Amino acid sequence: MLKTWAEYTRILSHGGRVEDRDFTLFFYRKSGKWPRLGILVSKRLGKAVKRNRCRRLLKESYRLNQELFGSAIDIIIKAKRDISQLAFKEIEANLIKLGKAIIEDTPGRI
Repeated sequence: MLKTWAEYTRILSHGGRVEDRDFTLFFYRKSGKWPRLGILVSKRLGKAVKRNRCRRLLKESYRLNQELFGSAIDIIIKAKRDISQLAFKEIEANLIKLGKAIIEDTPGRI
């Protein structure tokens, strides 16, 4: 997991970005051994219970598909809208689609 705000800032300002209607995925290629994940969920998405559910869904879908992203990458997933009511398979499919876009190195809107 990303720990400090400086790590988030580096990825947000110097990394690439891919997005769809539910998420924006920021990524930064690095020379480390392990991938690291950060999740941004805005307060405008709802109260803490709803935001925490969004975080849990995103963490689990990333955990199940972690090998797709490779090892030398830092990733921040930003929820654009309330995903707490979406089916887990739909969240996972969106994350896989964005992961494939990172692999192809085609930043921008999909």
